[in-house]
Amino acid sequence: AGQVVIAGKEGIIVQTGKGLIAITELQMQNRSRLDAESFLRGNSIEPGEILGGVSPNDGKQG
Repeated sequence: AGQVVIAGKEGIIVQTGKGLIAITELQMQNRSRLDAESFLRGNSIEPGEILGGVSPNDGKQG
């Protein structure tokens, strides 16, 4: 998991326990891959938001 530091056209910068990572492309489940700028046009990710939490469906079959 990590906390969003910056979300903009250059990418999404996330603070992790081991440092910063830059996310430049994303792909949601069953969706096409998008660059960060395109992804942010249709999705809201704000500084301070936590990414990488456990999804309610993690580990479940069906």
